[in-house]
Amino acid sequence: MFRITIGKEAVYIAADPSEPKELHNLGGDAAFYKVAPDVDSGDTELAEGATAEITAGVYVLSTSKTELGVRALENVDVADDLTVSGKVTARGEVEVDGDLNHDGAKAGFFGVAPAARPEVKKEELTAGELALALEELGLVDVEA
Repeated sequence: MFRITIGKEAVYIAADPSEPKELHNLGGDAAFYKVAPDVDSGDTELAEGATAEITAGVYVLSTSKTELGVRALENVDVADDLTVSGKVTARGEVEVDGDLNHDGAKAGFFGVAPAARPEVKKEELTAGELALALEELGLVDVEA
């Protein structure tokens, strides 16, 4: 499940009968949804704590602010940009079909805890020093 914070601007959640989704109102205010972009508070309500299964793409908004969880019953497909605050956990394969732009201060690969970007001095660089820097990030294993 991924979480998004929604407010007074409609957010589109893609779904169809072959890729249904579950919407979970995780807290805050009520959310409202329908298949057209002119969704408002008169449309289908998803009360705080409630869950709804959707089999068509819907537009979702809240009268103030709420946290919405979206669980794919199959694959997740989000149109346009998606901003997520907090941790995103994916179970299974993650495929990036474009540039990977990492703006964080740390990174870790292959189960290694995130570490700050290693710093090496070019004029003093040895193969061993470079290997250890890559090992800090989890990119290589250095054997003794």
